[in-house]
Amino acid sequence: SELCNELCNLEEKADALAIECRDQDIRFIAAMPNYMQQLSRTLNRKLSLNNLSELWPNLEALIFSGSPIGPYRDELKKSLGKDLPFYGIYFSSEAPIGFEADPVITGRHAYQLNLEDVVFSFKKEDGSIHGVGDLNLGDEVDLLLSMANGLEHYQNGDRLRVVQTTPKLLFEVLGRSGEAMSIFGEKITERDLEVILQNSQDDLLGEIQVEHFFIYPDEDETGKPFYHWVLVTDDQFSHEKLAHSVDKTTQTASFPYQLMRHKLETIGPAQVTTMGREAFNQYFERVGFSKQLKVKRIFNTAAMFHDFRQNL
Repeated sequence: SELCNELCNLEEKADALAIECRDQDIRFIAAMPNYMQQLSRTLNRKLSLNNLSELWPNLEALIFSGSPIGPYRDELKKSLGKDLPFYGIYFSSEAPIGFEADPVITGRHAYQLNLEDVVFSFKKEDGSIHGVGDLNLGDEVDLLLSMANGLEHYQNGDRLRVVQTTPKLLFEVLGRSGEAMSIFGEKITERDLEVILQNSQDDLLGEIQVEHFFIYPDEDETGKPFYHWVLVTDDQFSHEKLAHSVDKTTQTASFPYQLMRHKLETIGPAQVTTMGREAFNQYFERVGFSKQLKVKRIFNTAAMFHDFRQNL
């Protein structure tokens, strides 16, 4: 309703939606992943449900956009009470950029380009510009786009990785251009960091639910740098155990990181700390909506992260 659309506070919006939707025959939900998460929590709490399948037995699919589904997937599956398919749509303020290829077929959440409405080109590390047909498997490129009339053509700030070239070009969204975790040039992208954390959580058999993460380069008492992960969660778990798992998984994902951890010994073991959900959600309500709900994850220095945290 218009009332729900006018509400900016996420909890108030979820409360209003819970009242409006509880007697409806809902077949699919299309929303930001954090909206889905807040709505499912609110409905289950307010209506004393075990899961949403009790309320909406005909719910068939979830459609998401705006942020990766990975950090929210496990909690959503649990709150829904059944394993539903998730379908991604890659929208931006400028245009509908792409639509998710069937993850059952591709084995991953990858997107195909919307070639009917948008003109695309891609910029490689050396600054050269290429068309759709010039890309190779594994290429990591900055996205440039314009409408079909060609009046504007510009870099929108997203970075993509080509994961398939035939029979259709498929890509993953790595995050914003220039945003990667790097101490000595290892450049681990935001998307890779997300996968690293997800795999590390899997090692703990799903003991924790992480709503968001931050990461920045820190230093130990000897001055040796290390990756400092800050997880938004209220769950209790062994920080040392997860830090060890994250460190091991990062070494598997990045050979430069593995080299610097062990052979060169220039990077120390990762550390993990936590931030409560309440503080994060308050910040999200205050700032997130005005910035397209894209909350920064990677900070280039410890000082930058601490300045950010002081504003929570």
